[in-house]
Amino acid sequence: MIDLDTSAWARIGETTNTEYFVIEPGIVAVVPRKGAIDVFETAQENVNFVNEHGRREGRPVVMVVFFDRLAAQDSSARKVYSAGPDPTAVCGGAMLGGGLLGRAVASVFLAIVKPKVVFRMFGAYDEALAWARSLHAAQRPTSNPPSAVPTHDQDRRRA
Repeated sequence: MIDLDTSAWARIGETTNTEYFVIEPGIVAVVPRKGAIDVFETAQENVNFVNEHGRREGRPVVMVVFFDRLAAQDSSARKVYSAGPDPTAVCGGAMLGGGLLGRAVASVFLAIVKPKVVFRMFGAYDEALAWARSLHAAQRPTSNPPSAVPTHDQDRRRA
């Protein structure tokens, strides 16, 4: 499993099984909770979170997904990740995993699913980040300009 230190990243929110951080503008770390199981409902929640964040950014974001923290992902979750990302909000994902289980789950995803946005598997963080930077740099702003919409955590504190 890839060693992970999120202390330098800005936390932007969480879903039932995942935390989200901005690594740098336009690049979002998707960090499943260690041992998480991904099913239809959690996948839908995760896709909605990233789509919403990308729309607020005004330019498609790239995800760096720390995939090997998952314990399992079912076929219904893979279908959500295939069809769910909005290409105007998310342009791709670097699937990062060093463990055998994580790489196996990522390989199944890449072999079976034909997502609407590009995904690529990496074994090293530096390689994933370099790819994410190049993919993000090639994106044009969308018609939705960035707004002062509060982060998901700020929304929860107001409630």
